[in-house]
Amino acid sequence: MNPLKAVKKGLKENLSLTQDLANQAYDYLELRLFVQLSSVASSLVKILLFGVLAILALIFASIALSIFIGEQLENFTLGFLLVAAGHLLLALGIILLRKQIERQLICLLGAKSNFSRKFSSINQLENELKKRDLERQTTREQLKLNYNRFEESIASPSLSTIALSLLGKIGIDYLKKRLTK
Repeated sequence: MNPLKAVKKGLKENLSLTQDLANQAYDYLELRLFVQLSSVASSLVKILLFGVLAILALIFASIALSIFIGEQLENFTLGFLLVAAGHLLLALGIILLRKQIERQLICLLGAKSNFSRKFSSINQLENELKKRDLERQTTREQLKLNYNRFEESIASPSLSTIALSLLGKIGIDYLKKRLTK
């Protein structure tokens, strides 16, 4: 069998195996993503339901507190205004502390993930995501370039490959002649 044909056959087999491996990896990642998305969706639904119930409880507690304060001050309007002012102060405090809340949330989520690097803001996360995407694109382009170079080297046999093939044929012919004498 021609050595070039053997190499070509081996490369085709390797390519087929590589494609199978890539398909298996894709299927695995697709399933893993589905499991993670299902988990996130389930958690979001639970949090939403809990949040709705907590908001309803807060509304009824606020109304009760407003009525209680209104009875104590003998002015229901003032009771409702004081409770509303308390809610506005709470909202203002949350707005002022949003960066610290964001940082704590990212640290909490980061501790549960398998990231080697810890993040402290959404901007850092977005920058890291962009960086990893660029690295992935660069690697993909390098892989394409290497594949094209390899294809070119196989498609156009070099002078040394042709010479070795020719010498192999001459050697076999020589051995045939010597053995038939």
